[in-house]
Amino acid sequence: MATMHFMPSLREYLLRNNFVYTVRKYRYTPSQGMVFIPGVGGCHRELVKENVTKGDLVSYSGSSGFATVDDWWDMIVKINPRLPDLHLYYVSVVRRL
Repeated sequence: MATMHFMPSLREYLLRNNFVYTVRKYRYTPSQGMVFIPGVGGCHRELVKENVTKGDLVSYSGSSGFATVDDWWDMIVKINPRLPDLHLYYVSVVRRL
């Protein structure tokens, strides 16, 4: 099973809400399936959208673990200053540790 990592605050959001939307700079293969998240357990990951822009995130930001879409986008730019193609994933908890 593949492993997926989250910042501590987003891992806590996932544990509280049992799901989160997350943006990644790479497309996972397979794009859908089970993953292990340290500190959480077994989760299901599903690709929602490729080539994501800030505007695409507006409707998902309330379930991202960030207070606003601007906060979310600022973190994405901080981690990926060159802004590669971005991919939006939905991750839900299946089996907790």
